[in-house]
Amino acid sequence: MKRVRFLLVMFLVFGWFSLFAQIPLKESLKSISLESLKTPVGIVLNDNSFFVGDLSSVKIYEVDKENGKILNSFDPPCFNLTSFCFDGKKFYILDGIEKKVFIYDEETGITLSTLVLDLDSPQSIGFDGKNIWIADGATQTISQIDSSDGTTFKSITSPVFKSGRRGELTSITFKDGYLWVSERMRDEIYEMDVDTGWVINILKAPGPYTSGITFFKDDLVCVDYQKKVIQFMKLPEIGKPLRYNPRKESLTFGEKYRNFGPGSVEELNVNLALPEKLIFQDIDSKIEIYPSNYKIEEDEWGQKCAVFSFKNLKPFDTAEANVKVNCTLYSVSYFLDPKLALDVKEIPDGLKNYLKDDTKLQINDPVIQEGVKEALKGETNSYKIVRKIYDYIQDKMHYELSGGWNVAPVVLKRGSGSCSEYSFVMIAMLRAAGIPARYAGSVVIRGDDASRDDVFHRWVEAYIPPFGWIPIDPSGGDSDVPSEKAKCFGSLENRFLITTLSGGNSKFLKWDYNSLSSYTSKGQVTLRFLKAGDWVPLENAKSER
Repeated sequence: MKRVRFLLVMFLVFGWFSLFAQIPLKESLKSISLESLKTPVGIVLNDNSFFVGDLSSVKIYEVDKENGKILNSFDPPCFNLTSFCFDGKKFYILDGIEKKVFIYDEETGITLSTLVLDLDSPQSIGFDGKNIWIADGATQTISQIDSSDGTTFKSITSPVFKSGRRGELTSITFKDGYLWVSERMRDEIYEMDVDTGWVINILKAPGPYTSGITFFKDDLVCVDYQKKVIQFMKLPEIGKPLRYNPRKESLTFGEKYRNFGPGSVEELNVNLALPEKLIFQDIDSKIEIYPSNYKIEEDEWGQKCAVFSFKNLKPFDTAEANVKVNCTLYSVSYFLDPKLALDVKEIPDGLKNYLKDDTKLQINDPVIQEGVKEALKGETNSYKIVRKIYDYIQDKMHYELSGGWNVAPVVLKRGSGSCSEYSFVMIAMLRAAGIPARYAGSVVIRGDDASRDDVFHRWVEAYIPPFGWIPIDPSGGDSDVPSEKAKCFGSLENRFLITTLSGGNSKFLKWDYNSLSSYTSKGQVTLRFLKAGDWVPLENAKSER
């Protein structure tokens, strides 16, 4: 049932399933040819060289890390060389067909012991400095294994876990206490926290078939089975937003009205939020606002609006208010490290307005307060507070369009809500936990570049020091798949023009976003309206790094 709900969320919000951004790695720092290997798989570092396996010859080769020259080779004690790792003295060589790990001393050529695995489909093996970990394709888990007898200490869910479908986790390595794993079918590399099972960062693999990963100093080193190369890749800078995949579009957004009478509309007021340049978007031309009966106002959150007033609309009179903007939209991702996030007590004083209670929040309500206690259990790390609240909301709620925008305690207790209601709950819980929070409202490209949006979308921004404001979409990321959940935490796809950034109830938009209207009438009136944004694609843009 959760899977069905998630698919519904993706369809309503994004137009189709799983079109999120991967963080692209920068250009290869260095590339080493492995043409002498027919089917390279696996890689481990050994001082000044690498060990790389070859499926066809069933050998493990020692190659020079500078030029790829083969220095040595040995025959592993198995026939099916699936994956391997190295603890500095011993090799742990996985045979996925026999479901065994051979602990092998390369210097003496002696197999020290053999572990028989209680796993259905072991795919890859890694070493964390103390224990080995094995990914199992059948159960879609990554398990810490006792190297003395092969039993399982603990397991975390595969980052691509999905009922009824297997992922192919081709390699495992560790750095700074985090597990890194490559996945072949999605061409992604995941950084995971083994204590929580969180996918923290998702990188786009540098080649078509990443069959091995390791680290040399701070550089990610990848072996590609298809290209037969070793690539040295620089990781993104921690905490800095990376924007990519530019998309040039023209958007006309507005509201149109017709009075079907029989009375008259005395005054119709329409307030349109005006988008501004952000890390997620460039405004490429002067914003066109029409007709001319408007003035520019700014609310208490710094949100600018075009404020229109139409008077004395007789039966069958029409009125409309529009904003046209040419823009470049970007996919944006933050490469984050939870260990570097500051304590919640170190939130800057200048953000106190984003900690206040408000009508939709009710942060002192027992439902919100108890929810925060249950979710956090005394946590003080600002990243972990936000991530635990994100998980808690998704565990307690499912997506449902059920009408109005209820206040956060009602929504959380009910256990279902729209994107706006998810946002109300998350903002309420974050503020109750001492984390500044606000919302972003947008007009969305629905599938095709030329399309209409009359549904729109809202999500949350949380302030995580020292990283700053981080985009988080609690409804869009409500999935059982860890990687899909992670793609809505710290990333935004290039399908959204943000019109509204607000901390709550405002003078011109109330708790709405994109636009808000009101009217007074004389006699009975039937006032029909349309609120929509129409997208037209502009020329292709070059990628920005």
